[in-house]
Amino acid sequence: MKKPFKVLRKDVINDILGAITVYKGILPCADCRGIETTLKIYEFAGIFELTSVYLGKELENKFVQKGNFSVEEGLGTDSDGMVYILNCDRPEIDQIFYGYTSAESYKQLLLLDNNRQIIDSEYSLTILEVIIEVSILPDNRKVSCKYSKL
Repeated sequence: MKKPFKVLRKDVINDILGAITVYKGILPCADCRGIETTLKIYEFAGIFELTSVYLGKELENKFVQKGNFSVEEGLGTDSDGMVYILNCDRPEIDQIFYGYTSAESYKQLLLLDNNRQIIDSEYSLTILEVIIEVSILPDNRKVSCKYSKL
C-alpha cells in the first residue's frame, strides 16, 4: 500500500527551496485576450522569473525573463509601500517595476510605470500571490509543487 503525500507548510518549503513568492494574474493586452503573468521572486537569491503568455496568440506567445531584482522602500507618498525593480542590474529601459502599497500589502502586486508610479487605468494591473504546496513522496526522492490562488 502506498503512503500518502506529505503536504508541507510554506515555512518548511522556504527551508527546502529558499524563500520563494509566486504571483499570478492576467494583465491587459492591446491585441490579445490578455497576458497571463507569473512572477516568481526568489528572495534569498535576489533573482526573479517572469513568464508572460499572450492569450489568443498562436505563435511565440510565451516569454520568460530571468534576472536580478532589488527592492526599494516606499511607493509614491506611501512610505510603507515597496517597489520590486526587476532587471535592476540592467539599463533602466530594460527594468520592470511592480509594487504594493500598505493598503494592498505584499499579497498583491501592481504593475508600475517607468517612473515607479501606480498606473491610472480602468483595467486591472494587479497580480496576486498564490499559495505554494509541496508534496514529497514517502521515499523523500520526488518533489512536486502545486500553486493555488489565495
